[in-house]
Amino acid sequence: MARLGGLFQQGFRRRFSGDADAARAGALTRRAREMAAGVEQLAGSADAQQTANTRWPLHTDWAWRPEAWSGQLVVDRGRAVSNGSPLGSDAKFFLDCRQAEIAVRQIDGKPDAVAPQAIAIEVSRFEGSFFSLAAELPGAALNGLSRRHLLRIGLDLEAKRHIAVYARLNLRQGPNVLQLVRRFEGEAHVDLDLAVSDLDEERLSDGWVDLIFEAPLATWMVLADVTVSRRPRAAL
Repeated sequence: MARLGGLFQQGFRRRFSGDADAARAGALTRRAREMAAGVEQLAGSADAQQTANTRWPLHTDWAWRPEAWSGQLVVDRGRAVSNGSPLGSDAKFFLDCRQAEIAVRQIDGKPDAVAPQAIAIEVSRFEGSFFSLAAELPGAALNGLSRRHLLRIGLDLEAKRHIAVYARLNLRQGPNVLQLVRRFEGEAHVDLDLAVSDLDEERLSDGWVDLIFEAPLATWMVLADVTVSRRPRAAL
């Protein structure tokens, strides 16, 4: 776990050191558009009906499903994935190796699924220790976010073989990035308690969530749904 944590940090520095200014500018632009459109509601998503049909935790005050699971994407069948490959407008793949053969395509969700779309991933070759899918949080996720909140990351995963998956929350606050990491342990979600973090509510500028797949080897998997929601902790 310590080695994996070090790799996470190295990957983060490589990923964002060269384009931090552009990322911040892009985040500000997106938040301005969202605020202008009045996106300060429960869903925080372009499709409020899909969000409303999901059974969120009690007292949820914001919830979201990335574009790849909420709408049709222009994704070639079996498209090869490389470092930085986009998945819709709000997510990207990141790999920690040069030698990899990964194909991704969007498929229809199952008839009884809440998410209308799913993402199928086939790993034929992977000479690294992990790959990740990073989804940028919309601005509404940060509006009113405080240390009173619990943040839930949901993952509905079907895989040919067992694979260790971690969820990492990243919140940029000034020059620093707050990171909270949890492993999925047989549950379809992980809860991150901001009360035990060093969250600086006044300096939040943007955030993203990483789903990190450890040592995938040769396998296939279907990400049937990915969600993020938050709720205030019950008062003592």
